Amino acid sequence: MTSAVGQIGKLAVRRGWITEAQLSEAIVKQAAAEKPGATLPFLGEVLVQLGYLTNEQIQSLLGEQQKKIVQCPGCSARFNVVGFRPGVSFHCPKCNKSLVLAGKVSNIRVNRESPVTIHQKDDPLVGTTIGNFRVTAKLGQGGMGAVYRAVQINLDRPVALKILSADAARSQDFVDRFLREAKAAARFNHPNIVQVYDAGRDGERLYFAMEFVDGESLMGLVERQGPIEPRRAARWIADAGRAPAYAHGLGVIHRDIKPDNLLLTKEGQVKLADLGLAKVEDAAQNNLTMTGIVMGTPYYMSPEQAIDSSKVDARGDIYSLGATLYRLVTGTVPYTGRTPTEILVKIHQGGFPPPSKVRPSLPKEIDDLVACMMAHAPAARFQDASTAAAALDRFASTGEAPPAAPVAPQGATVEEPPGPAPFMGGRPETPSPPPTEQETTGGEEEGEEEESPGATAWTRRPGALAACAAVALALLGGIAMALRDDDKPESDNPARTETPSGEQNLWAQITRSAGACATRDQMKDLEGLCASLRIAFPDSPHAARIEPTLEAARARVTAQERADRVTQLEGLLREAEATGAYFAADARMREAMANDAALTGAVEPLLGRLARAAQVAFNGALTEVRAKAASGDFDGAWGTFATLEPMTVTEAQGTRLAELRAWLEGTATHAQGTAYHRVRTDAALRKGNLAETHAELLAAKEADPSLGTALDPMLEQIETAARSAFGTQAERLRAGLLAGDLVAVDAALATMEAAAITTGQRADLEARRAWAEERKGLVGRFRARIREAVETGQYKTVHADLALLAGQNAPLADVLDPLLEELA
Repeated sequence: MTSAVGQIGKLAVRRGWITEAQLSEAIVKQAAAEKPGATLPFLGEVLVQLGYLTNEQIQSLLGEQQKKIVQCPGCSARFNVVGFRPGVSFHCPKCNKSLVLAGKVSNIRVNRESPVTIHQKDDPLVGTTIGNFRVTAKLGQGGMGAVYRAVQINLDRPVALKILSADAARSQDFVDRFLREAKAAARFNHPNIVQVYDAGRDGERLYFAMEFVDGESLMGLVERQGPIEPRRAARWIADAGRAPAYAHGLGVIHRDIKPDNLLLTKEGQVKLADLGLAKVEDAAQNNLTMTGIVMGTPYYMSPEQAIDSSKVDARGDIYSLGATLYRLVTGTVPYTGRTPTEILVKIHQGGFPPPSKVRPSLPKEIDDLVACMMAHAPAARFQDASTAAAALDRFASTGEAPPAAPVAPQGATVEEPPGPAPFMGGRPETPSPPPTEQETTGGEEEGEEEESPGATAWTRRPGALAACAAVALALLGGIAMALRDDDKPESDNPARTETPSGEQNLWAQITRSAGACATRDQMKDLEGLCASLRIAFPDSPHAARIEPTLEAARARVTAQERADRVTQLEGLLREAEATGAYFAADARMREAMANDAALTGAVEPLLGRLARAAQVAFNGALTEVRAKAASGDFDGAWGTFATLEPMTVTEAQGTRLAELRAWLEGTATHAQGTAYHRVRTDAALRKGNLAETHAELLAAKEADPSLGTALDPMLEQIETAARSAFGTQAERLRAGLLAGDLVAVDAALATMEAAAITTGQRADLEARRAWAEERKGLVGRFRARIREAVETGQYKTVHADLALLAGQNAPLADVLDPLLEELA
C-alpha cells in the first residue's frame, strides 16, 4: 500500500488521452492545492476537475496499475491501495482504523460521486445514536457525505440516514445544499419519491432521515442484467416520470435524473432519490444556482443544462428521463466522450444515434418516444412530465408510440437553447439562420465534423420528431410574423396579407412533401406535418384538404412499393437461375401475391418463367444422378441428388424426387453391400468377433437374397475360423487350469464365446465353462498344498492327503493326476 501518485499521468500520456502540457498543468494545480494539515489531492482528481479525463478513464489507469483509491470513513484521509484484492484488510495510515475492501472502490468524482463500496469493520458511527436514530450499518459514500442504515428509535422503523461529511460541513455552500435537499424532499409526499422523515443536528453532525428503500438502482440493474426489455423499461420510466411531474407542480426541478437516482423496490415500484441539485423556483432560493454554472451528470444533461444549469425548467428533467430510458433499452448512453467537456459539447451540438441503431431489435416506437423526450429544442419535447408518463404508459401497455407529437401551447414563449459560445469561446451568440431546403436535404458539408455512427441517419427524425419540430417552427413563424407586422404603422402595412403566415408556410411544406413522397419514412414525415397543422391551426381552411392529400400520397407510396417489390422479385429470379434455389424463390413470390393481390398480374409471369427454368435444371440434375450411379460413383450421385431438392417446385417433381431417392438407395445398397461385408468379415477374422459378424451376414443375406452368392464364401470362412478357435481355446483353457493361471482361463472362455456360432458350439461353451468353474477351486487347493510341501519338506504327508483327495474326486483326475506327478 502506498499514498504515492505513481505513474497515472505518464500512463494517460502514453495512451494519448492527454498531452504533456496538460499533465504539467495538472501537476502545478495539484501542488497549488496543498494546504497545511490538508490531504494533497490526487493527480487523477485534478485531471478530472480540469476536464481532461473522465472517471472511467481514471479507473482504467488505476486498474492497469492494480491500484485503487480509498477514503477512510473515520479521518477522511485518501490513499492508494496497490495490488487491490476484495477482502484484503489493512489499517488507515493516518488514524489506524481497520478497513476491509469489499469490492471495486471509486473516490474520483465527475460532478457527483458514486457510492463507495467499502466496508468498515469499525466505522465510528456504526452502533452509535444520532438524534433519534440508532446507526446499524453503512450503505454508501456520496459527494457530500455518507448514507447509513439506521432505526428510528421511537417508531422502530428502518430509515436511511444521510450525514454530511466533516469536510463538507466546513463549506457553507455544501451545508446550504445539504439543507436544501432535505427541505426540498420534505415538501413531497408521493409514492414515487423517497420520503424524508426528519432532519436535524447532533453536535457537529448535520443529518436527515429518509425512507429506506429495500431494492436496487436502475443503473445497478442494467449493469448487472444488460439492456432492459423495452416495455418493461418504459413502465419504469413512466413510474419515475410521475415523481418530477409532482415535483414540478410544487416548483421544484430535479436537474439530476439518472439511472443511479432511480431506485426499484422489490415490489417493482420506482422511486426518485437525491435532490442535492434540485432547483427551487423561488427567487429567495436561487442564489445557490448561479448563472453560467453547469451542474448535474453529463451523460443525462439536456442541451440547455449543458450551458447553464440556472436556465433549466421542467423540460430539462423530461430530457433526462429520455436519456435514462435510452440507457436502459440500449445499455449505453446517447453521447460518449473522453472528457466531460467533450460530452457536454456533443450534447449541445445534438445528433445522437436512435436506440434502434444501437440495438436493431428495438421497435421504432422506442425511437419516437426518445425523440419526443430528448428533442434538442425544449419546445419540441413533451411539455410536462405527466404527458411523457402517459405516452410511456401507452407504449408499455400496447406497444404503440404517442398518437400525436408534443407541442408547446399556442401563445407560449418558446426558448431555444443558448448558442455554444460559453463552451467554445469563439462563436458569437447570434443564432444561425435556419437551413434552406437544399441544406436540409443535401449531403454533408465539406469539413463537417463526423458524428457518432447512425447519428446522421436520424437527423430528421421521421414521424413524431418531425411533428415536434414542425409545430415549433410554425408557432415561431406565426408569432414572429405577427410581431413584425404589428410593429409597423397601419398605413405602412397595406400588403400584409401577401406575406406568408406560419400557417401558409406549413401548408406549402405539406404540399411539397406530398409531391415528393415515395417512401414510408417520407410518409411519416408528411403525416407529422399534417398533424402539426391540425394541432397548431385547428381552424385552418386547409384542414379539409389534408385527407385527400394524404390519400394521394399514400397511393403513390403504395405504387412505388409495389414497383420496388416486383424489381426485388425479378432479382430473386435471376439469383435462383444462378444458384438453383428455385423452391425458395417460388415461395417468396407466392407469399408476395398472398400479401398483396394487386401484385398478381406482375408476379404470375415471373412464376411461369421460374417454373420453366426449374424444370430444365431438374431434368438435367436427374439425368446426372443416374449416370453417376451407373458408373459406381455413388458419392457423386448423392451430391447431385442434394441439388435437386432446392429446385423442386411442382408436385410432379416432388414425386419423381421420391422415386429417384428409393432407386438410388436400393442401387447403392446392392452395389456397395459386397465391399462393405468383405471389410466386416476381414475385421472379424482379425479381431475374433466371429459370432457377431456371422449374425450380421446372415441378416444381410435374408434382407437381400441377391447378395447370397457374395456372402456365402464369407460365412464359410467365419465358420471355419470359429471351429479352429474352439479347438485352440479348449487347450488353452486346460493349460491355464493346470498352471493355476485364472486370467488365461477367463481369456480362453471369452474367445470361445466370441466364436460360438452354432447351437452345438454354444452348448459346448457352457459345458466347458461349468467344467472350468468346478476345477478352479480344487486346483487352487492342490497348488497351495504343493507349496506347503516345498516349504516344510513334508512331501510324504502332503502326497498322501492329495492322493486321498484325488481318489474321492475321480472325475477330476484329468487335472489332479498331473499335479500329483509334479509333487512326486
